[in-house]
Amino acid sequence: MFGLKRYNYEAFTKDLLMKDVLTDRFGGPKPGERAPNFEARALEGDEVKLSDFAGEKNVVLTFGSATCPFTAASIRGMNELADEYNLEDVQFLFCYVREAHPGERLPAHRSYEDKVHAAEVFRQEEDVQMPIIVDELSGDIHKDYGKLPNASYIIDK
Repeated sequence: MFGLKRYNYEAFTKDLLMKDVLTDRFGGPKPGERAPNFEARALEGDEVKLSDFAGEKNVVLTFGSATCPFTAASIRGMNELADEYNLEDVQFLFCYVREAHPGERLPAHRSYEDKVHAAEVFRQEEDVQMPIIVDELSGDIHKDYGKLPNASYIIDK
């Protein structure tokens, strides 16, 4: 694909991480910069756009996947935060991205449907309480926000 590395990978290696770190591909929006708008489908089937919340709600946007141990370890705390804050003022969203450590049980996504299935497994196994949006197979949302495997952004309304 035009000589560019594919977004999904069959297996994670530290060399992949080092290439991204050394080339500063983890940039993403900086504090005070406008958050990139996105449009994605939630697991429930609804279309979700960041612009839908403009002027209405602050958004906590968290990225991750079922095979990222940091993501799995953070979900309980994220659920507690979502419970603590009034959902009339803050919208928590989880953006399901590529598998951090694809393997036999959850391999690299070959289709959008594979990714949706993995997100559903993740929601059930980790008891994710916030809405889950599923990034495209190409990872467009994830790339716009810097590609860190389990980043969170607080976006002002």
